[in-house]
Amino acid sequence: MLIKLPPTSNRREELKTYLGKDIQLSLPSFQIERRGLPLTPESLASIPSFASITFNTDDGNGGDCKPEVAKTGLGSSAAMTTAVVGALLHYLGVIKLSSSKDQQDRKDYTDIDLLHKIAQTAHCIAQGKVGSGFDVSSAVYGSQRYVRFSPEVISSVQVAAQALPAPEVISDILNGNWDHERTEFSLPPLMTLLLGEPGTGGSSTPSMVGAVKKWQKFDPQKSLDTWRRLSHG
Repeated sequence: MLIKLPPTSNRREELKTYLGKDIQLSLPSFQIERRGLPLTPESLASIPSFASITFNTDDGNGGDCKPEVAKTGLGSSAAMTTAVVGALLHYLGVIKLSSSKDQQDRKDYTDIDLLHKIAQTAHCIAQGKVGSGFDVSSAVYGSQRYVRFSPEVISSVQVAAQALPAPEVISDILNGNWDHERTEFSLPPLMTLLLGEPGTGGSSTPSMVGAVKKWQKFDPQKSLDTWRRLSHG
């Protein structure tokens, strides 16, 4: 994502205006179907960038309800968060981002590591929970073998944020024990992955996790046996 701001002196107002009004999510497949076009690359190319989000209409009062956003489970929120955080940090001169090839050649991940920590924290705050962080890590570093960080790295800071000034909280985040592991990873040559999408969107993570936990509590022995069978293939 590229956030282009006009060359004026008041950066705070620029960021507020542009981030508040101009950044919108695009829903390509729905926009294509809405226009009565076939689901083809040509139809996708005809859709304008940053198309407005549509809303479900409540027949009861004729007003707008929830946005029609189909969850894919492919880390789009993590990618969006990482892109915005990276763009802001780069624009404000906190980090210096370059092309992916130049970044790899530099062998210096100081700026990228800083982006990773802040993006992870922002994403967890936005979601209201501390996830594995794999989606954000993938958005920052690319393909990798990943071992998650200890949840306490962020969860403890979230508690401290209620009593400490923001600068101290940010300092704790950056200086925390980020004990995650990542190793560069790539698929074998000539291997192709295909992804199928049912056309109705994915599941809701909170409700799905809640249902699994409810099942585990209701039938602990069967759920444990199922878990063991799945882990052994």
